[in-house]
Amino acid sequence: MTITTDAHPASPLRPARHGLPWDMADFEALAEAVVDSTVAVHVAERIGRGVSSIHQRARMLLPPHERHLAGQLALSRLGDLLDSGEHDWRKALLQPDPVRPVEVVEHHHHGWEGLAATHRAHVAYAVVDAADRMPADVLDELREALETTSLGFEVAQLRSSRAHEEGLDEDGAWRNAVSWLSRALFDGDRERAGRMAAPPHSRAWHGGAAHHGWSDDHPW
Repeated sequence: MTITTDAHPASPLRPARHGLPWDMADFEALAEAVVDSTVAVHVAERIGRGVSSIHQRARMLLPPHERHLAGQLALSRLGDLLDSGEHDWRKALLQPDPVRPVEVVEHHHHGWEGLAATHRAHVAYAVVDAADRMPADVLDELREALETTSLGFEVAQLRSSRAHEEGLDEDGAWRNAVSWLSRALFDGDRERAGRMAAPPHSRAWHGGAAHHGWSDDHPW
């Protein structure tokens, strides 16, 4: 069956019903054509539609759970269903597409990033305090975290606060924190420990001393 209209005269370049809305007569024609052939070009020529349009509408006549099929697969599957005589394409056309399941992507952080922010400094402090009993790989990961994130400053602040509570003044407490870190993690390298302990936004250096009011004259 060929459906024509005066709105779009048939031409070699454009199917007869190109651009017109699909109505029930179009779907009837599609179902009849697919029974005879599942070659998209033949079906398109027969009902006056484009090949891509044939593929799209064939999917709409499939059961909802099979509409993941596309292109020629959808057309071939529709042909099989219609040949069986058990598929009601009119009923299928009225059924909505199935709701796609929501995909939940979980991001898992490992190492120091996996710890809650409120716990990281305290856990790191405990590891530094027991550095002589810690595996080398644990200390390597901790050094990297201390030097590349704000964790170094947070641990130094924690140590400094405890030293201040024990009676040291502010400068003395901070020097104590840097000295403690240098002995535990950096083989006594106080410059490296000082860089790590500086606030992240002010880790600028001049002659190896951090902008924290210190210089090499301070006996860390």
